[in-house]
Amino acid sequence: MIKNLYYIETDCLNPYQNLALEEYLTDTLPVNSALLFLWQNKNCVVIGKNQNIYDECNLDLMKIDEVKPVRRKTGGGAVYHDLNNLNFSFITSKKQYNKETNNQIILKALNDLNIKAEISGRNDLVIGQYKFSGHAYLKKRNCLHHGTLMVDVDKEKLSKYLNVSKEKLQSKHVKSVKSRVINLKEVQENLTIDKLKKALLKSFENYYQQPGTLIEVDYDKIKQISIQYQDEKFIYGKKDNYSFQKSCRFDWGMVKIFYNLNDNQIVKLAISSDCLNSDLPKEIEKILSNKQLDEQLYTFRKDKEYKDIVDLLLKRQEESL
Repeated sequence: MIKNLYYIETDCLNPYQNLALEEYLTDTLPVNSALLFLWQNKNCVVIGKNQNIYDECNLDLMKIDEVKPVRRKTGGGAVYHDLNNLNFSFITSKKQYNKETNNQIILKALNDLNIKAEISGRNDLVIGQYKFSGHAYLKKRNCLHHGTLMVDVDKEKLSKYLNVSKEKLQSKHVKSVKSRVINLKEVQENLTIDKLKKALLKSFENYYQQPGTLIEVDYDKIKQISIQYQDEKFIYGKKDNYSFQKSCRFDWGMVKIFYNLNDNQIVKLAISSDCLNSDLPKEIEKILSNKQLDEQLYTFRKDKEYKDIVDLLLKRQEESL
């Protein structure tokens, strides 16, 4: 049972500080509590924890246009943020966590604004076949469910800075990322960020049948957390040289495997993915490193995602880099 309901929004537009605040809130939220955090970022591209930034972003254009590169600690794919996008974060105690509850809170808020939307696929909200919201998740002592809400995002810039794979576009039956998304203002032209914030807070409070209390935070600790998000090593990752690459889009996410072999032994390996399980790629990298590239790989783990990756590795055709 949720005993304490909290709410916070910020006028900070710095993505590194906002992600640090979100991490602080996730780590410090009291037990038996739920919190709604609403925030916005100035122009930036935010990639998932396990994505390769060089593949996902047009870094040259981003540098010219002063669009910040950002890495978050949840899984999922790359997203473009501007001031016509609203970000939400639901944080709840682990026992009370339910992403479907959070989705229904959003859908009810939109319905109150005369916008009919629905859940689609792994982690999207859509109007018809068009996406306006993508979500990602993190489970710790407390659980985080966060995402974007496109109110009037510049679609030209979204397409300009994001490199979306052909496999992903084909899976959605569209020719470009721009043609796949919709802004909420295209459906409700009088919508503003402020109206959306108020509707979300009202829906959040109505669901839990209590008013949200403004939560206090320690800005010195948040500043310390933000240092990692600004660290170029964290943002860009390690750029190694690999001899081979394989890629495939599975029903659980896009996967790219980079690796080197020595006498058929996997001597160096990196897995890039937009899968929602943020720990999965590193867990599988650890298992596969220094193993022989043969059928014995199947014996080390039994889940579907691992089997899919081993299937991909054992395909005879390799793409040299």
